[in-house]
Amino acid sequence: MKVYSGSEIRNVALVGHNDTGKTTIVSQLLFNSGGTTRLGRIEDGTTTTDFDQDEIERKHSISAAVAYAEWKNTKINLLDTPGFGIFLMETRSALRVADSAAVVVSGVTAVEVTTEKVWKYADEFELPRMIIINKMDRERASFSRTLEALQKKFGKNVVPIHLPIGEEKDFNGVIDLVSMKAYKYATDGSGKFDATDIPADMKSDADDWREKLIEKVAEGDDTLMERFFEQGGLSQEELIDGLKREIGHHQIFPVVLDSASHNIGGHPILDAIAALLPSPDEAKTIEGRNAKGEKITFERRAEAFPSALVFKTFSDPFSGRVSLFRVFSGTFKSDTSYWNTTKDHEERVGKLQLLQGKQQVPIPELRAGDIGAVAKLKDVHTGETLAAKDHPISLDHIRYPEPAISFAIEGKARGDEDKIGAALARIIEEDPTITFGRDEQTKEFLIGGQGQLHVEIVV
Repeated sequence: MKVYSGSEIRNVALVGHNDTGKTTIVSQLLFNSGGTTRLGRIEDGTTTTDFDQDEIERKHSISAAVAYAEWKNTKINLLDTPGFGIFLMETRSALRVADSAAVVVSGVTAVEVTTEKVWKYADEFELPRMIIINKMDRERASFSRTLEALQKKFGKNVVPIHLPIGEEKDFNGVIDLVSMKAYKYATDGSGKFDATDIPADMKSDADDWREKLIEKVAEGDDTLMERFFEQGGLSQEELIDGLKREIGHHQIFPVVLDSASHNIGGHPILDAIAALLPSPDEAKTIEGRNAKGEKITFERRAEAFPSALVFKTFSDPFSGRVSLFRVFSGTFKSDTSYWNTTKDHEERVGKLQLLQGKQQVPIPELRAGDIGAVAKLKDVHTGETLAAKDHPISLDHIRYPEPAISFAIEGKARGDEDKIGAALARIIEEDPTITFGRDEQTKEFLIGGQGQLHVEIVV
């Protein structure tokens, strides 16, 4: 497996309301990039990132998961996140380590409650955004209605860079307004397509939308505005450079179109992610804390002192406890000791891995900006930092909320309390929003979570 540098990496969190197709989009992008040999489907329980048995049975994501696609010399780390409100702390945790967000909406239902919540989370982390309108093949799907709803809620900086070829059951491709090419797809889910000239009956509309896109890009930069008036437009290079820069500065939120379940539209989305979304290298510094707890700013580059944030933990039946982390600076190497700056002790890091859902792929090192995993750390938990002992940098993680609901729990037999406590301790390592303790008045053991379903899944 190739070791990628920060400039070659894109860290993208797919976020949105439940049942908008985030997990299916990840499966689509992995299949189209050659990362998997078949198109995973929710209904078959074969998606890469919904691998937990509860997720397979319930047919929706419960926790965040990581996969990667290699596309045109770029490694795209895809963070698949839940859309149900009770699991949104998993989403916030993923956004903490992402460099951009792909906000997924349905072409039928458009902006929903969680759409607004995840948009605010992206604002909080100051992340550039792309919007994916999925399910364009569904009955009552509408590009124009969905775009209108997005612009009404999030402003006129929401700008389409794709147009649909057909709608509802006739949706069979997209027009890319940047390249001015049409991508017409086979209807068998294979992802096979023809890149052709824009159909004659759509050329006028495409020209109009491209002109609007060019004007929007020119508005965001004084130099480009001058060029626009001098030339009556922008060159292709000026358009792409300006679009990428303004996406990075939150001046434009590009809209792309998809039917993930029918595998229509995935290749232009991969192109847009690689060409337009920011790499980790584009942010030269990051804030952290020194050994005294004082805020400091330090360099992100691969040659700097190493620091990494553990943002998730899960249990694997073969590997044991697996810690997922993002390298924010320096280079992490396999079989090397690092300092847990949160707990102030040394930690031996074994074989580094990349994650393709639950599949682990060995890699010798991870450079600044990349996301990976390591198994069987002795005493490292979610939210903690690993760094160099002589440069003990700490990185802030998200704050987890207090439980919204609690239930009494008891063992079936005498002595079960210790077993319950040990089991729940392992669960809390994976999900810090779960709490467990004894009520001082009733002496009952209480388990708390973000909702009844949350607690039911744990129990």
